[in-house]
Amino acid sequence: MKNLCYCIPRQTLRIRKEDNGLAIVSKIDTGQVIVLNKTAVEILELCDGTKDLEDIAAQLLNKYKGVTKEEITSSIIASINQLEQMGFVVRETNCKTRVDI
Repeated sequence: MKNLCYCIPRQTLRIRKEDNGLAIVSKIDTGQVIVLNKTAVEILELCDGTKDLEDIAAQLLNKYKGVTKEEITSSIIASINQLEQMGFVVRETNCKTRVDI
């Protein structure tokens, strides 16, 4: 069975982190802009084409102590679904080796 991984088309996104913890993410090709909170940016940055939902949850669970796996997973799913609907994240059926652009 193939893993379902998440990736962002990095060549088309620009992420600018602000001092207040928010980030402004823009799609270079369309000019579409969204503002994300710190956790949503962390989720977005973990969508590198090599991680599935379990991988992303495991990384965030290591960082945020006291949060349950169910809470983290629910937050990831909600964030990824919203980002996917806006075209900032795509799903792939085969995890790849990470390539930074």
